[in-house]
Amino acid sequence: DTDADGVACCHIGLIYRLMGDYNRALLYHQRHLMTAQRSGNLGAQGMAYSHMGNTYESLGHLQQALDCHKKALSIAEEAGDVAGQGDAYANMGGVYDGLGDSHMSLQ
Repeated sequence: DTDADGVACCHIGLIYRLMGDYNRALLYHQRHLMTAQRSGNLGAQGMAYSHMGNTYESLGHLQQALDCHKKALSIAEEAGDVAGQGDAYANMGGVYDGLGDSHMSLQ
């Protein structure tokens, strides 16, 4: 079942991120994204981009993190997922703050 595979990849990615193995976490979040895209599950796609963004932020790759959070926001808007939009804005604010753009972090 594709959705179950995606959920498993998501959880494994989260565990690797918590362990500090960010590169391996990214691999699992990318697998989660691929399974979500194959099944057309917008919620899972947004979640995968969000987790990838958080992982890129942990690696210090702030522009890649921002790009992922923008994709998560776009998907949440398309799906009408208000909570997902809020999460994406919060994540983007944190990245903008990390980039030293306090004005954008408050937008």
